Amino acid sequence: MPQVVPNKRDVSNWTLSIILLGGGLAWFLHLLLTYAVAEFGCVSGFADFQWLGIDGIAWLLLAASVPPILLGIVSVWIANRTTRKLQQASDTGEEINRPEQQAVRIGLILNGFFLLTILVQTVPIFYYLDGC
Repeated sequence: MPQVVPNKRDVSNWTLSIILLGGGLAWFLHLLLTYAVAEFGCVSGFADFQWLGIDGIAWLLLAASVPPILLGIVSVWIANRTTRKLQQASDTGEEINRPEQQAVRIGLILNGFFLLTILVQTVPIFYYLDGC
């Protein structure tokens, strides 16, 4: 049985996992964190705390939104960098793994979609906090 020698342009399993799961994980983390912070803030009385005209719950929600946004940005960046590397390898005539290349492209699109979803979902949260 011939042994397969990995090409230097192959994408590692770790990188491919980040590309395919990073954006979805960031969105899921954002959804859970913002729900928990909003519920905790309404019950705990953080709405009474004001700083720069913004209540404490809004500050907590902003703080809870930063890590998922950063994870989404990193996932998009890694997917974009890997897509460019595979495209350069394809342009120079190197043999690359086509299913892997398609998975990276799909990951780039999905990560961009999830990052946009996180950003769009962050804005309306602040309008629903008046009911606390």
